[in-house]
Amino acid sequence: MSRSVWGMLAVVIAATGMGLGWLIWSGTGARPAPKPEPVVFVCRESGEVFTGTPRPTPAVHPQTGQATLMPGLYDPVKQVWVTGPPLEVQQRAASKPNAAPGKSRLLREGPLPENATPL
Repeated sequence: MSRSVWGMLAVVIAATGMGLGWLIWSGTGARPAPKPEPVVFVCRESGEVFTGTPRPTPAVHPQTGQATLMPGLYDPVKQVWVTGPPLEVQQRAASKPNAAPGKSRLLREGPLPENATPL
Protein backbone atom coordinates (compact mmCIF):
# COMPACT_ATOMS: atom_id res chain seq x y z
CA MET A 1 0.00 0.00 0.00
CA SER A 2 1.12 3.50 -0.64
CA ARG A 3 1.97 6.03 2.02
CA SER A 4 -1.17 8.07 1.33
CA VAL A 5 -3.41 5.06 2.03
CA TRP A 6 -1.62 4.37 5.34
CA GLY A 7 -1.88 8.04 6.21
CA MET A 8 -5.61 8.12 5.52
CA LEU A 9 -6.10 4.90 7.49
CA ALA A 10 -4.25 6.43 10.45
CA VAL A 11 -6.44 9.54 10.27
CA VAL A 12 -9.63 7.44 10.17
CA ILE A 13 -8.51 5.33 13.16
CA ALA A 14 -7.51 8.44 15.13
CA ALA A 15 -10.79 10.20 14.34
CA THR A 16 -12.78 7.10 15.33
CA GLY A 17 -10.86 6.82 18.61
CA MET A 18 -11.39 10.48 19.38
CA GLY A 19 -15.09 10.19 18.57
CA LEU A 20 -15.52 7.16 20.81
CA GLY A 21 -13.56 8.86 23.56
CA TRP A 22 -15.77 11.92 23.34
CA LEU A 23 -18.94 9.77 23.47
CA ILE A 24 -17.69 7.94 26.55
CA TRP A 25 -16.56 11.13 28.26
CA SER A 26 -19.74 13.09 27.48
CA GLY A 27 -21.93 10.19 28.61
CA THR A 28 -20.40 10.31 32.09
CA GLY A 29 -20.67 14.08 32.42
CA ALA A 30 -22.83 16.04 34.80
CA ARG A 31 -26.15 14.42 35.46
CA PRO A 32 -29.08 16.10 37.11
CA ALA A 33 -28.95 15.85 40.87
CA PRO A 34 -31.36 13.30 42.31
CA LYS A 35 -34.53 14.78 43.71
CA PRO A 36 -34.28 14.97 47.51
CA GLU A 37 -36.53 12.70 49.52
CA PRO A 38 -39.58 14.52 50.91
CA VAL A 39 -39.42 15.60 54.53
CA VAL A 40 -42.41 15.65 56.86
CA PHE A 41 -43.07 18.91 58.71
CA VAL A 42 -45.57 19.37 61.54
CA CYS A 43 -46.99 22.73 62.59
CA ARG A 44 -46.14 23.21 66.28
CA GLU A 45 -49.32 25.24 66.82
CA SER A 46 -52.02 23.40 64.85
CA GLY A 47 -50.50 19.93 64.38
CA GLU A 48 -51.10 20.11 60.60
CA VAL A 49 -48.81 17.84 58.59
CA PHE A 50 -46.90 18.97 55.48
CA THR A 51 -44.39 17.37 53.13
CA GLY A 52 -41.68 19.16 51.20
CA THR A 53 -38.00 19.41 50.44
CA PRO A 54 -35.53 19.81 53.32
CA ARG A 55 -35.26 23.41 54.52
CA PRO A 56 -34.18 25.35 57.61
CA THR A 57 -36.63 25.20 60.49
CA PRO A 58 -38.84 26.56 61.76
CA ALA A 59 -40.23 26.86 58.23
CA VAL A 60 -43.01 29.22 57.22
CA HIS A 61 -46.58 27.90 57.32
CA PRO A 62 -48.06 28.51 53.84
CA GLN A 63 -51.47 29.68 55.12
CA THR A 64 -50.49 31.70 58.20
CA GLY A 65 -47.11 33.05 57.10
CA GLN A 66 -45.74 32.24 60.56
CA ALA A 67 -42.56 30.21 61.10
CA THR A 68 -44.22 27.29 62.89
CA LEU A 69 -43.29 24.23 60.81
CA MET A 70 -40.84 21.85 62.45
CA PRO A 71 -39.44 18.54 61.22
CA GLY A 72 -41.74 15.68 62.03
CA LEU A 73 -40.87 12.56 63.99
CA TYR A 74 -42.88 9.38 63.51
CA ASP A 75 -44.38 7.54 66.50
CA PRO A 76 -44.65 3.91 65.29
CA VAL A 77 -46.88 2.88 68.21
CA LYS A 78 -49.51 5.59 67.69
CA GLN A 79 -48.75 5.75 63.94
CA VAL A 80 -48.76 9.56 63.90
CA TRP A 81 -46.29 12.31 63.05
CA VAL A 82 -45.39 14.68 65.90
CA THR A 83 -43.35 17.87 66.10
CA GLY A 84 -39.64 17.28 66.51
CA PRO A 85 -36.61 19.47 67.13
CA PRO A 86 -34.84 21.30 64.27
CA LEU A 87 -32.92 19.06 61.83
CA GLU A 88 -29.61 20.45 63.10
CA VAL A 89 -30.43 19.25 66.62
CA GLN A 90 -31.61 15.85 65.35
CA GLN A 91 -28.36 15.37 63.42
CA ARG A 92 -26.28 16.15 66.51
CA ALA A 93 -28.30 13.87 68.79
CA ALA A 94 -26.42 10.69 69.63
CA SER A 95 -29.55 8.62 70.16
CA LYS A 96 -33.06 8.70 68.77
CA PRO A 97 -35.34 10.97 70.78
CA ASN A 98 -38.01 9.46 72.99
CA ALA A 99 -41.70 10.39 72.86
CA ALA A 100 -41.69 10.53 76.65
CA PRO A 101 -39.96 8.57 79.41
CA GLY A 102 -41.02 4.94 79.17
CA LYS A 103 -42.80 5.42 75.81
CA SER A 104 -41.90 4.35 72.28
CA ARG A 105 -38.96 5.83 70.40
CA LEU A 106 -39.70 8.42 67.75
CA LEU A 107 -38.28 7.86 64.29
CA ARG A 108 -36.93 10.36 61.77
CA GLU A 109 -38.40 8.28 58.94
CA GLY A 110 -41.78 6.70 58.51
CA PRO A 111 -44.59 6.36 56.01
CA LEU A 112 -45.48 9.59 54.26
CA PRO A 113 -48.82 10.79 55.63
CA GLU A 114 -51.67 10.57 53.15
CA ASN A 115 -53.35 13.72 54.51
CA ALA A 116 -50.20 15.88 54.28
CA THR A 117 -50.28 19.18 52.42
CA PRO A 118 -47.39 19.59 49.94
CA LEU A 119 -45.19 22.64 50.49
